[in-house]
Amino acid sequence: MDDEHKDAEFEAPIKWKGRRRRVDIGLGVEEEGYMVVELKATDWDRMLPRRVRLNALRHARQVWRYIEAELAQEENGIQQVHPALVYPVAPTIPGRKEEIERILNERDIQVVWRA
Repeated sequence: MDDEHKDAEFEAPIKWKGRRRRVDIGLGVEEEGYMVVELKATDWDRMLPRRVRLNALRHARQVWRYIEAELAQEENGIQQVHPALVYPVAPTIPGRKEEIERILNERDIQVVWRA
């Protein structure tokens, strides 16, 4: 791994409310920042319309639990967090991609579509 990404942790361990968890990618950024990246395999096109919002909110809660765990550890000096969710493909159903992005962006979570 090059020097620019030497602080990256894959399957980074965290502890939240006494339980051990793993975030897909934890990356130290800037002086006192940390990026939490969760990789998902969600096929949004196969999902019933009524489940889209519920699943997006569940993903948001998961990422924020990881962030809260990092912020709770005062010894790590993290003062800024940057959450992101990465999905394999954007949905093709009209309006669904925008709905998901709106739900997650309202919760300060960056959305990335790989394809």
